[in-house]
Amino acid sequence: MSEDGEFFTYTRDEFLEEFVHPGDRAAVEEARDRRALRVRAEYLAEMRGKAGLTQAEVAEAMGVSQQRVSAIENGAVAELATVPGL
Repeated sequence: MSEDGEFFTYTRDEFLEEFVHPGDRAAVEEARDRRALRVRAEYLAEMRGKAGLTQAEVAEAMGVSQQRVSAIENGAVAELATVPGL
């Protein structure tokens, strides 16, 4: 922890150590991962929309189904294996 003027700053690990009970850390990590999925999914959907592409067009370019693109945009797919060649 460092003091910056009137504020204290914590690294993520310092915050967990001080404020989260060890028995709750797995749930905190799981919630963090779910939040990250939602944020990435929203970002991907927004970028697709800004590019003026449909899910079907993106799916064709990726070599996957439109349903797969929908699942990605809804945060239901997290693994990199979603993108062919990875």
